[in-house]
Amino acid sequence: MGGRFRREKRTVTEINVTPMVDITLVLLIIFMVTATFVSDAGIKVRLPKASSSEAAGAAALKVTMGAGGELFLMKDRINEAGLRSALERAVRGNPGLRIMIAADRNIPYGKVVAVIDIAKKAGITRIGLSTER
Repeated sequence: MGGRFRREKRTVTEINVTPMVDITLVLLIIFMVTATFVSDAGIKVRLPKASSSEAAGAAALKVTMGAGGELFLMKDRINEAGLRSALERAVRGNPGLRIMIAADRNIPYGKVVAVIDIAKKAGITRIGLSTER
């Protein structure tokens, strides 16, 4: 009897997925936590108050009207002609597009109606107005 032992070399045919699942779950939790901190902090607007406001669904586009009358599409400053062409391009890609208009409470009603008119001429039929509770 010899003192030699033979080690059998075998290939590993299994993949341990436990670390991958752990990493995926940690990333999911991180995204869920950070998603709650994301807000529309880019443009400060004092919205009018409404007691019967509803929670807004996921709006595809947000049009903001600042206190000085400036227009923003999402967070980019834009003029009325640029707004119309941008909305027309967006409607071509998504016919059921919805927009939310967040206008400062000191903006004249006529200017808000003008933005609604631009959206309707661009082909958008689903328009919402942002308010505070």
